[in-house]
Amino acid sequence: MTSRLFAALAIAVVAAGCSEDPIAPPAFACTAVAYPAVAVSVLDSITGLGISAGSTIVVRDGAFVDSLVVSSASTALNDAFLHPLNVFERPGTYAITVRRTGYRPWTQSGLSVRRNECHVNTARVTARTQPLP
Repeated sequence: MTSRLFAALAIAVVAAGCSEDPIAPPAFACTAVAYPAVAVSVLDSITGLGISAGSTIVVRDGAFVDSLVVSSASTALNDAFLHPLNVFERPGTYAITVRRTGYRPWTQSGLSVRRNECHVNTARVTARTQPLP
């Protein structure tokens, strides 16, 4: 077999494997897990310690508003990222406000959350709140 014929045959085999056969399974499979659009962790800006417990987190996107008052029970696992309710699988441009007694309010706006092939790309935010004097 000549090298040109072999190359042509190899290309034909590869191309056949790349056809868009409607019966063939997709290259990836989406999960049934709901991903949060925004995940927020609240830290003391001076000590770096997690202080989510007792914080109120408000998430806005246009007319959409959701809030979460963080209980001490939800701050397990070293104050891991917290997921405000009702902000799952929702792309948008968010503004976040964090309030906690003894701290200045913390805000961030223009946080863009985009959709990927299956879910949203979660925006992870760290709110470094400043203690009041």
